[in-house]
Amino acid sequence: MKILVNLSVLAHDMSGIGRFTMGLLRELIVMPDVEELYGFYSGKLLTTDEVKTFLDSFHDESRKMASAAPWIKKVASEVPGSRKLLYLYRSLRAQSIGKKLEGFIYWEPGFIAHPLNMPTYITVHDLSHIDYPEFHPEGRVKNLSALLPKSIQSCSGVITVSDFSRNRIIKEFGENKPISVVYPGVDNSFFDITGGQMLTVRAALKLPRRYILAVSTFEPRKNLAKLLDAFFKLPPYLREQYPLVLAGCNGWKTGPLEDRISELEKTGHVIRLGFVPQSYLPALYAAATINLYVSLYEGFGMPIAEAMAAGTPVITSNRTSMPEVAGNAAMLVEPDSANDIARAIESLLADKVLYQKLGERGRERSRKYSWQASAAALVESFRK
Repeated sequence: MKILVNLSVLAHDMSGIGRFTMGLLRELIVMPDVEELYGFYSGKLLTTDEVKTFLDSFHDESRKMASAAPWIKKVASEVPGSRKLLYLYRSLRAQSIGKKLEGFIYWEPGFIAHPLNMPTYITVHDLSHIDYPEFHPEGRVKNLSALLPKSIQSCSGVITVSDFSRNRIIKEFGENKPISVVYPGVDNSFFDITGGQMLTVRAALKLPRRYILAVSTFEPRKNLAKLLDAFFKLPPYLREQYPLVLAGCNGWKTGPLEDRISELEKTGHVIRLGFVPQSYLPALYAAATINLYVSLYEGFGMPIAEAMAAGTPVITSNRTSMPEVAGNAAMLVEPDSANDIARAIESLLADKVLYQKLGERGRERSRKYSWQASAAALVESFRK
């Protein structure tokens, strides 16, 4: 099997889609069933050896793939209609690459496929731009609304990341094309973190011995405002003992939230880390007392599985894909209720038996999510 992959989702600090793509690429490149794995980015074709070199040297905390024309992205974010023009420009470049290849399957990990003359499979991670358009930049919503239906109609098959997303795609677009579920995996580094690793990360990030952790991009869908409301409903002595640590990249539509967090940081009860390198994440999860992930909408929710792998009890939302990911290994809450979230935190801190049980169940549950199994499922989807 020969596979061509659009690598543009790896161009920036790694969010869920980028990490999903990277995890699968690292497995696909060594699979016996995959004869060639080519990639393309900004009009350049990377052969199998070049993709392997890139993967071997990739460090998300320091490297970004250089765009041949960075001004294009800036214009696309500011000028009405320019996103469509940018897509057309990139499609022409991709088509030029595709004409040089024979016998390849094209996998597009980022929703919208370029029109290449080969079997094409797209990954649709979720439909939040349809269900909650207010959570996204207006330009992104318009772009996805215009291009995704065409991409689904023209592709050979759809890959998605949970049964929730699969059912949602079927409801919205029908089942005229095969729709396969390929769960994200959990890196082996999240299992069995040592005390020394936790001490190192605590020292590097200047963290206290105990803390409540929330890892997510700063954007409306992640529900950070309600999470803060819940945290400050806790008794003062708990806020003192377990400060709230926020880790994640800057996103969009966060003006009032940014101002609020800046004020709360002065109390010492809230610590904002910003972007955390991937190499720090396993020990950051493992050293936390509780992991909070009370998002309003997820296609999967990688921080849930990663925190469970690290043995940290998880409190997450009772909607969309999150109960599917967590199973019986996490506490589920109503994300719109600060009282419900606060009660769950208090009860988990007070109940040592439940706390230990969720930690053990989480480790067991997270074993289900391996990149090897995910890559095998992806290849099988192509083969079918």
